[in-house]
Parts: sequence; structure tokens; C-alpha cells
Amino acid sequence: MIHALNRLVKNVESWLRKIFLIRIPGYSETHRHLSFLRSANISYAFSLGFVLAERGFSCGQMSDAKPKLFHGPPTRSVRIYWLLKELEVPADIVPKDLFKAGDLTSPDLIAVNPLGTLPGFKDGDDIVNESGAALMYILGKYGNGKLELKPTDKGYGDYQQWFWFSEATMSQAVVRYLQHIVLLPEEKRVQWIADSTKEGVLKLLGL
Repeated sequence: MIHALNRLVKNVESWLRKIFLIRIPGYSETHRHLSFLRSANISYAFSLGFVLAERGFSCGQMSDAKPKLFHGPPTRSVRIYWLLKELEVPADIVPKDLFKAGDLTSPDLIAVNPLGTLPGFKDGDDIVNESGAALMYILGKYGNGKLELKPTDKGYGDYQQWFWFSEATMSQAVVRYLQHIVLLPEEKRVQWIADSTKEGVLKLLGL
């Protein structure tokens, strides 16, 4: 799993460099591993989902005693799926297909996530549908200190900084930039939005 993760991290770095022509400075190998599980974005979560599927993470029988994850690539439920597997936490995995009519409006998913989006994560009486928050919840409850830096560890500040930067500022910027250079129909693209987005990210990174 770690070897596959290393390859994906390298692919992601290459992808970001191609988009913004940048390399994130001061980001050590260790911090890449630790932050990756929180900062993975939809664009490459799909690939990670297939890596996990090949490992055959069993869905098992439904039980209120185990966490339940409503999951389907290419969504951020992949992050929770990977973390549960990495920590060997028994869980009920409920597969959902984004492209199958009715899958995201099924009563079982709506009961956990009224928005009908993925992920949907329930553990006992706790419902945590924000993927980053679900990761923090799982690490805190089941991690036993694994896969996370402690506040007293060297580099803890960088770890938190790049986690939130990638999840908020960078994530939004990447989507907005891609929209205006490739995703939107050509007549709806606005070049100054793409340019200003790229300029802002480079400024924040000190490049």
C-alpha cells in the first residue's frame, strides 16, 4: 500500500507542476505521506480508489457496532475508505454509484447524509460527512497515534499548514483554474480568472 501511495504522490506532484508550473517547497517525504490521506482531491482520488479495490477491502455484514461508510469513486469517500483499510478498522462499506439513477437518493444514504452526496460516514450515534473531519475523527478514535504527527513533533506546524492549504486554498484554486482553461465550454472560459488564480497561488507559495 505504501509503495502504491508513493507512486500516487509523485504523480500528484507532477500534475500540480504541470498545472501551476510550481513545486511546493519545504514539503518533506514524511510530511507528504502524512498529509496525503487528508489532502487527496477528486482528480486523483479515482485512481486511489482502484488501488484500494484491488486490495479487496471486504464490505462485510451490516452491523451497528461498526463504522459505516457510503463510498464510491471518484469522490472523497476514497480518503476514508483508504484510512479505514490502513488502520485495519472493521467497517461496513456501502458502495454507491454516482452514475446510477437512484443510488444517491436511496433512503439509507439520505438518512446519514441528507444532501445525497458522498461520503456518508456513521459511527454509532456520530455522523461525520465532511471527509477531512471524518479522517480526523477516525485517527482520533482508532488511530492510536498512527499516521499523524503530534503537536510536540517536529514539523507539526508544516503538517497542519499544508493540510489546510491543500484542502481549502489549493483545492479551490485548482478547480477554478481548470474550469477556465479546459473544463468549461470555450465560450464560457474567462482568461483573467485563470491568470489571477494562478498568480494568487504562486504569491501564497512565495514563488
